[in-house]
Amino acid sequence: AAMIASFVATHPALQVLGLWGNAIGDAGATAISIAAAKSKTIRTLDLGSNEIADAGAAGVAKAVAGAAALSEVQLRYNGITNEGAAKLADAFKSSGVKLLDLRYNLLTDTGRENMGDVEIEQGRKLLVEF
Repeated sequence: AAMIASFVATHPALQVLGLWGNAIGDAGATAISIAAAKSKTIRTLDLGSNEIADAGAAGVAKAVAGAAALSEVQLRYNGITNEGAAKLADAFKSSGVKLLDLRYNLLTDTGRENMGDVEIEQGRKLLVEF
């Protein structure tokens, strides 16, 4: 993850960072999200299927809240529960992210309903199906 974060910092023209299925886990997701959020060009961050749980979701949320250019965050097929989704929802409200994909995580019906409220308020796409 540290190498990827360094790569992001040294490649200012990078617009899409797709890391599907690399088992980066919570610490990796946090480090990579921080690097992506600092970028002035990365628009899409795909961390799908990377063994990310609530701690990683919290790290992504913290990074995304301050992201200037980031408009799409893909976190499908991870292990994020209602707790991590709530942190992402708060970050989503205050960020410029237009698409947050949490499909195929461990959200309950209540968690999905809470995320739906964020979508309605913000008028952006939020994907939280099974």
